[in-house]
Amino acid sequence: MELGAIELTLNELIQIEGGGFWRTVGQIVGVAAVVAIIWYAPAIIALL
Repeated sequence: MELGAIELTLNELIQIEGGGFWRTVGQIVGVAAVVAIIWYAPAIIALL
């Protein structure tokens, strides 16, 4: 504290790590969803 450093609690550290993990998972799932839509769109349009 003398140098102005802030120590994080264990719960805060877990939230930071978990947040990064879920952000990455969200990006991967988002990209996969876009690819799936592009892949299946012609087949769905052909059925209409």
